[in-house]
Amino acid sequence: MVSKSLSRQKLEIVERNMDKGYFFVKYDPNAIKPEDGSILDEFNFMFGDDPSQELEYRISLQALSADATEVTVQDSEGRSLSNTAATSLLRLITDGIKQDLPADGEPAAQP
Repeated sequence: MVSKSLSRQKLEIVERNMDKGYFFVKYDPNAIKPEDGSILDEFNFMFGDDPSQELEYRISLQALSADATEVTVQDSEGRSLSNTAATSLLRLITDGIKQDLPADGEPAAQP
């Protein structure tokens, strides 16, 4: 579910190792999403300066039980983070996962 959420939230996955339970992603918590309006907005987005300050974060998955996994955000060296960027990244992942859950909290049926 975390992998699907990362893709859904359009986060760039740099490295994925499911055997060891981690993803490396590029993320900028201060990024401004491009406007979806005019052709000028599209042109500026495609050819303008890249103001992005993406950093690499490690998303670590630790199985707690058969139906529970702890997700933590770490720096590239594996140290757990508890800053604004980590909170924002966890919120994005959570929001992406919630899109797969029906109202009662049970996982949605897979197609």
